[in-house]
Amino acid sequence: MRRAAVLLALLSPWLQACSEEPATTVRDAPPEVLERIVNQRLYQEGLALLDAGDLEGARAKAATLQARGASDGYELLARAHQAAGEAEQAASALERAVEAHPDDWLLWQFLGSSRADLQEYDAAEEAFTRAARCDGANLDSVTLSRALLASRMGELGVARNLAAPLIVSEDQGLAPRAFSVWIGARVGLGEPAAELTEEVVARIRASDTPHERHLYWVRELSGEVTANGHAWLLSLHGKASPTLKREGILGGYGKAEVVADTPEAAAAMVRRLVSEERFVELDVQESQDLGPRAELPSGVYTLEPFQPYGTGAGR
Repeated sequence: MRRAAVLLALLSPWLQACSEEPATTVRDAPPEVLERIVNQRLYQEGLALLDAGDLEGARAKAATLQARGASDGYELLARAHQAAGEAEQAASALERAVEAHPDDWLLWQFLGSSRADLQEYDAAEEAFTRAARCDGANLDSVTLSRALLASRMGELGVARNLAAPLIVSEDQGLAPRAFSVWIGARVGLGEPAAELTEEVVARIRASDTPHERHLYWVRELSGEVTANGHAWLLSLHGKASPTLKREGILGGYGKAEVVADTPEAAAAMVRRLVSEERFVELDVQESQDLGPRAELPSGVYTLEPFQPYGTGAGR
């Protein structure tokens, strides 16, 4: 979890007040809020520099943030070290960070992940424990980090049990990652691939927007690779189910990227993932051959939500 999301949550009440009271501007913000806004801007600029490959520029932003007493500076510096392949330096930066900001659970969690990258598992677990003890800590996020650590250590039963409660989390960023750890642990424990595949398929069919991690596991568990595989971009149409028809929906259009031998085989893979409680009789309106992909596992790689049409669309 990046600090940006946490800071946005902290600033949201004041930003909401600005939107409701036109006379309120950033200049009217309390000093502590204004300081957070400036720090957040510097942090985002640093992340943009990292994404552009400008590590020195990112380090300069990190130094500015540290000089302002912002914990973001240590995190940004650690990310710059990671981008440079300097795992030990990243962990050292985070050790300094938690010394300066011992109540920041995000820094403790990041430190734990960094120590895990160095296979220093006891130190990683200690850091996660400290993160969980901080006021305001996101305990689900820390638990997921512990599940990942257990998986790395080969403690697959522990990883499965830690991840299991998180797969129904309302956090749409966390739940798919937890699901991936949960399924991966169960694969490692030797549960039948066919049964696990059906569990993942059921989760996809129940979702309006299938997550890429769920699609990955269907491909991984199926394990199908063909010498003649091509990537296909499919434009699809489906008729509305009786349930949707009662809501005034007549049908829907969607797109999918699939690796398969033929567009017909690709369409069959998509049909398996679309709930018949929503759309039925899926047919391919257009298929575009994106070229050979024999090196990739067969299966669906992206599946956009079907856009409904009819008098009930948009309600």
